[in-house]
Amino acid sequence: ARVGADARVHPSTSIGQDADGAPTLGDGCYIGPGAKLVGPIELGSHVIVGANAVVTRSFADGAVLAGVPAREIAHRESRADVH
Repeated sequence: ARVGADARVHPSTSIGQDADGAPTLGDGCYIGPGAKLVGPIELGSHVIVGANAVVTRSFADGAVLAGVPAREIAHRESRADVH
């Protein structure tokens, strides 16, 4: 897996590889406790993954994810855009 700068990954999180590859996380991502990220997915910068979510596909910058399987429940501006 590749994890960007300033990412926060909580305990009991699984970031796993499958036969096709491993996840890539952008800068400033937050991965909640118990979340699972599997396969060659890409999460953009400042993505928030809620506790116990299961992420099996890619999401763009600023997505707020929750559920099994994870889906986008909100979108936020990246910190780079906030003054």
